[in-house]
Amino acid sequence: MVSWNGLPVDAIFRGGSRHCNYGDTVKSMIHGLVRLIRKYYDPRVSILVRMDAGFFDGSNFEFFEELGVYYVCGGRLDERVIRLGETEKERGVKFYSSPRASWEWVEFRDRRRNWAYESRVIFLWKVSEDGQLKLEFARERSVIYTNLPEDKFSGKVVIGLYHKRGKDELFNRAIKDFGTERMPFKRFESNWAFFYFMLLGFFLWECFRRDVIGAKRYPSVLRRLFIDIPVRIVSKGRRIILKVPFWVYKRLNLEALWKKVQRSPPVSLNA
Repeated sequence: MVSWNGLPVDAIFRGGSRHCNYGDTVKSMIHGLVRLIRKYYDPRVSILVRMDAGFFDGSNFEFFEELGVYYVCGGRLDERVIRLGETEKERGVKFYSSPRASWEWVEFRDRRRNWAYESRVIFLWKVSEDGQLKLEFARERSVIYTNLPEDKFSGKVVIGLYHKRGKDELFNRAIKDFGTERMPFKRFESNWAFFYFMLLGFFLWECFRRDVIGAKRYPSVLRRLFIDIPVRIVSKGRRIILKVPFWVYKRLNLEALWKKVQRSPPVSLNA
């Protein structure tokens, strides 16, 4: 699945036996999105793809380079990379901190035998978390690969960009909260249709939340606030009226909400 700013923009539904980086689906999705962005938005805009280690693949990196796209991707901690990181650590480390944790990090370059291009590598050791220092043997290690230019993006910027993947996890949680994590049918085709309808529904729901409600809440919370409320539908004077309790009307500010809904922009089908 590809998301942008908390909204799903493309997705592939696979069987459980297929890896997330199976085949050429990643390249096909990114190629189509890049083509749309450069055609309808700006042909010179910089594009950055942020991925976890499941998409760590030299062929993906080569494809992004040829497409003119930047990437920040988690890497695999194999013995070779660990050895390079430890060797670089002996020459000195730098420090990166966030409100909850801090890291030591080094930077070097790496190119595997079958790779066409060289990548920047950021190797990190987590030295503290929630105010507690970690002993040397307990420090978690992680590695980041990127093609962002060093003269414009420092190592700290790259680390910050990669750590923002936490927002991607919140996005996945919101989708599960809106629909379900477990597909309801036995047949693949039925689950395929259910999955894409769920994504479409979540997209519309999220647009409604941002454009009309504005509150940052998970779907289950908003569902309790705006859907799970007592109402009455009555017919009077050839009109159908929705009646809500006064406390619901005031708490949810339904008058302002109704005005916003009436002023919603038209949907264009020309794109």
